[in-house]
Amino acid sequence: MKRTPRITKAERNKRVTLVTELLLNGLTRREIIQYIRKRKEWAVGDRMIDRYIAAANKWIEEQANVKRTHEFGLAIARLNNLYKRSMAISDYKTALAIQREITSLLGLERNQDTSRSALVEFIERQKAAADAEDN
Repeated sequence: MKRTPRITKAERNKRVTLVTELLLNGLTRREIIQYIRKRKEWAVGDRMIDRYIAAANKWIEEQANVKRTHEFGLAIARLNNLYKRSMAISDYKTALAIQREITSLLGLERNQDTSRSALVEFIERQKAAADAEDN
């Protein structure tokens, strides 16, 4: 069987980008293979197409990890900002709700059957002290 010449790195990147777009548009492996076979200039077999699909999937996963890390950090930062603003106006009920959300996002929540956390008790004491000062 006659071997086709190697492609450049730029051409490979173009092919992986096309396969990525096909995956993002919902095409299955079978549909991608059919689509590429129609492109006679590619002259590749199923194994090479599988490599392009694997490279595209790897890129998609990397994007998801970067995005997830960024979005997680953004969510925590926003919650911390809201917590600070709630405490500044002595809105302890909101501050407690925000802290519970942060605790949940970080996976730090305690089992419902265990004793109340020191943080919850501290916030409730602060609220009670503020209420006593108002009276």
